[in-house]
Amino acid sequence: MVGRQLPFFSILVPFRLVCAMSGFRKTIETWPACLVVASTATGQHGHEGHILRYVFWHSPVLACLVGVLVVIQAYIVPAFIPR
Repeated sequence: MVGRQLPFFSILVPFRLVCAMSGFRKTIETWPACLVVASTATGQHGHEGHILRYVFWHSPVLACLVGVLVVIQAYIVPAFIPR
């Protein structure tokens, strides 16, 4: 299980560190370097496309999940929202 989570965290950690240090706009400029660090950390040299495919696939899925949870909280279970 840990081996399957490693690629996700090896992309997330460098991205978050660069974002904390230089801001979001500079992070977008240095994203290729973050991707190289992630592929090196996981030992997947030359497979950056696979890492990007998983990142791009899971990002909209997580955004849709957050959207569904917001709609559920706002309209189906509104008692949990403080007024």
